[in-house]
Amino acid sequence: MGWIIALFMAIVAAVAFAAFLHYHRRELRRLRSSHKSSVAKLDTKYRRRIDRLDREHDRELQAAHHPLAQDLLPALDSLDEALAHLEDEERTLSPQDLEEGLELARNSLYDALARHDITAIVPGPGEPFDPEIHEAIARTEDPDQESGTIRRLFRRGYRDDRRVLRSAMVEVNTAPVQSEESSLPPDEEEASPESSADETPTSPSVDAPQDDVEPPSDPPSGRVDRS
Repeated sequence: MGWIIALFMAIVAAVAFAAFLHYHRRELRRLRSSHKSSVAKLDTKYRRRIDRLDREHDRELQAAHHPLAQDLLPALDSLDEALAHLEDEERTLSPQDLEEGLELARNSLYDALARHDITAIVPGPGEPFDPEIHEAIARTEDPDQESGTIRRLFRRGYRDDRRVLRSAMVEVNTAPVQSEESSLPPDEEEASPESSADETPTSPSVDAPQDDVEPPSDPPSGRVDRS
């Protein structure tokens, strides 16, 4: 009778264990499916966000020049007015007035560039040459000016806070090339070639007697002493 009870208990334990495994397997499948669905939703949301940021970035890049263009428009208006006065046959402005108007237009352009952190590179004479912001297009030799300095400016350069937009074109002063004759000492330059030609080196005489040399010994005789 006891073995029947033991067998029944074993069968009940096996059924309970199988039900437990089935339940956990079903929960694992449900959790895995839920996790995949959440990951897919997050991936879709992330992709949509990335696409939206890309579109916004493209729109910002396309409109990045608008503030600079708006700041340049007043200067262009001033130039258009100056050209209109030049084309007008009955103009009453004097050349000095036109020059002042052009000066104001140029200053407004510089102000517009300065509002966008763009400054002009205007080196003066005597300033040291910097290859990072200067471009040497001509060289000159001026002994009155230090070598490696700027002598004249041909075209202005421009830069912002991070990089050089255009280097300034300048003329650089270099040291004059010295010839070999001028590089000699004064004593050697004043020496005449005739005096150097008269001074001929005296070589020792070959026929002078050599006292320290010993005379060669007599060769041994061929006779043999038989005594």
